Amino acid sequence: MLNLRLANEADCPDLVQLFDLSNNGLSRFSFAAMAPPGVDWAAYGAAMMARSDVEYSYANAIIAEWDGALAGMMIYAVHPEIMPPVDAQSIAATDRAFLVLKQQTGGALYLRNMAVFPEFRGRRIGEALVSATIGAGVRIGLTAVTAIVHETNTLLLAHYAKRGMAEIARHPVLEHPSYAADSTWILLKGDANRAMKLKDKAG
Repeated sequence: MLNLRLANEADCPDLVQLFDLSNNGLSRFSFAAMAPPGVDWAAYGAAMMARSDVEYSYANAIIAEWDGALAGMMIYAVHPEIMPPVDAQSIAATDRAFLVLKQQTGGALYLRNMAVFPEFRGRRIGEALVSATIGAGVRIGLTAVTAIVHETNTLLLAHYAKRGMAEIARHPVLEHPSYAADSTWILLKGDANRAMKLKDKAG
């Protein structure tokens, strides 16, 4: 049986694995580069996610459990109406696309990272996580929802399209351990209330 709850610090070792799944190995690559010598990337990443001053903190995550086992997560953010300007050329190539695209997410609910462990897929857990997160955003008065998805993630793109979310911008990946440099991240945006209504009608 599915249960959704807010994440806590004890979830961080699982969250870091899901975080890595959500971006196809980029987290592993980045945390390994930042970790002190001799410190495993996952241990370093879990410690980072246990902080409250990073956007990918456990404090910004909703957990999905299946029969008591941690099965998936959604990390979200709410950005200010006016985003601070960024100097794109000063940003590491691995992060540049995200930061440039996020300039267009001000004032919206940002569906940052979502993943479900392989053994729990096919049970509509991701759909439940998306619905719960958008619903929470609507309840606090947010009217827009955004997400950044790689062009090869056709299942997630199709799911968001059913919710009325449409492409508003693209940016080349540039550098990634798994994706080609000339492939693209796609920024989607939609009306949050419409996203809930359309998905409800779709069943």
